[in-house]
Amino acid sequence: MKVITFYSIKGGVGRSLAAANFAIYLGRLGLKTVIIELNLEAPSLVAKLRLDMKPDQKGILNYLLSFQKGSLPESVEPYLVPVAIKGVRISPSETSIWLLPAGYWSSSNYHYELSELDWNALLGKTKSESPFSRLLEQLQATLEPEYVVIDSRGGLSEATSAINLELAHEVVIFSTWSNENVDAIRQLSLMIKKESSQRESGRNVSIKIVFSRVPMVSNIEELRRDCFARLGDAEEAGINPSSIFFLASCKQLESGEFLVLAEPTDDPDVERLVSDYVLLFSGLEPNLSKKAIPEAISIMNNRVLALSNPDAEALVSQFAGLTPHPEVYRWAMRIFRLRNNLREVGKYALKLITMLPDDQEALKEVARVYPMFPPEEYMKWRGKVISTFEALYKAGKLDEKSCLQFAKLLKDANALEDALLIVVPLMYSEKLGDEERADARLIALHAAVRLERTNLINEMLMNLDRQSIQILPVETAVYLMAWCHNHQKSTLALEIGLRLAEQGELDISRGLITFDRLEKTVYTLTKLAKEANRLEELERAIISGTILPMKRQKQSKEYLEQLAKLFKQAGLPQSADQMQQVFEG
Repeated sequence: MKVITFYSIKGGVGRSLAAANFAIYLGRLGLKTVIIELNLEAPSLVAKLRLDMKPDQKGILNYLLSFQKGSLPESVEPYLVPVAIKGVRISPSETSIWLLPAGYWSSSNYHYELSELDWNALLGKTKSESPFSRLLEQLQATLEPEYVVIDSRGGLSEATSAINLELAHEVVIFSTWSNENVDAIRQLSLMIKKESSQRESGRNVSIKIVFSRVPMVSNIEELRRDCFARLGDAEEAGINPSSIFFLASCKQLESGEFLVLAEPTDDPDVERLVSDYVLLFSGLEPNLSKKAIPEAISIMNNRVLALSNPDAEALVSQFAGLTPHPEVYRWAMRIFRLRNNLREVGKYALKLITMLPDDQEALKEVARVYPMFPPEEYMKWRGKVISTFEALYKAGKLDEKSCLQFAKLLKDANALEDALLIVVPLMYSEKLGDEERADARLIALHAAVRLERTNLINEMLMNLDRQSIQILPVETAVYLMAWCHNHQKSTLALEIGLRLAEQGELDISRGLITFDRLEKTVYTLTKLAKEANRLEELERAIISGTILPMKRQKQSKEYLEQLAKLFKQAGLPQSADQMQQVFEG
């Protein structure tokens, strides 16, 4: 039975949430776990675990008071509350988590009873007489738990220190990052290490440090080394860089607390915190990765093999969603790869690299399958997809086709400098086909225009024929037309503008252009057409390509009226009249 205490000097740092998530994680793996609420002044685990307690439910406060009055409880069982686990089970047992609550906190007697508790009397006992030692003995006899997780009292006090030392094999100290907190953590770690060696138990308490609410950083190992350096002589307390963990800040937790491991998530922000929890829990108990996780995967694999395809895939998704771990994600990714479910392959590959950013198998899978992502799914994970390609690119593991994919992603994310750097060599690559080289030129042209790279634009315009103009993406065409107009290339600017009008791209309802950009484009285009004596041609293009199709669509009257007014003010009377007819119709 391993006892792990979650402790913090101050409240509000995520200590209780982490303890509850850890208990759920262990229980879902079929590991018998007891979680003890020792934060008697402000208990919160009942609420976090969403338990309904009966008014007569006893807790550890009642247990300690009985002991204090000389009456050792015969059994710990009446004080325990079973915690239900949602979803797939590894163990056939109905219950694998029990809460030993503080007591019935809502009772009018609770605070009176708390005031009667004499910590000095309870802690001035030998090990054989200690209520905490007897409590652990009774838990062992009743449940034989593999883990006891303690949500400790906060603050620095003799009572807190004694409880940590007497009960715990491992103490996890939670804090936010500040100079004041770092100094307190260093002093506390040294005190725990020194006093634990002098305790009757002779137990050498292991210490882990968790900094919570950490913003996203590009190099977590660099941050870990910096934290360790600022902890100074913490190495004397047995703390090294691998003893330091981080929990990412999470926007969703700012609006209301919830247990991130209680439900599956596909939210990248929550997934980052899930990843941090799993890395912390694996650091607290290495046997999770060495033994419990492989055994759980083996059990689930046998169940999957016995099911038909839809049921098998549902079970894989449920297990992987509720039991996050790098090897669980890898297993799910491979299962879905065998079943050619590319969307799920990509999903679990992305989850895997959230935990292990350099995992080559997952990186390659993301690069292979991301085009199959639905648009809304891709937008959620775009940052992670781009970082995946970036890691492979820097490692020299992208071929020319994958580099072209990477350049498209960067262009869509408006990272134009990087896109241009990657795509220019691809315009001439013999390893790409004609269509792929054409795609590379379009990306390069778009980036060059937006970045005002005049020399490169002029070079590319030499090969821009009428057919090439027809396939320009709308955004590229709009910006290129404006650039040509500003650089006295009026004929080319007009050709591009006529193409926009003919293909119905002067319509913001298609989501290809904003109204502000449309307004500037129409005025510029009208001016160019007048100068070239091609105003009639422009009117025909607008009417046939943009206005007439609107008669078959449902548009807001406000928008149609705006267009009619725009065409009239720009000097396009025929277009304005046609637009007015559509508006009035």
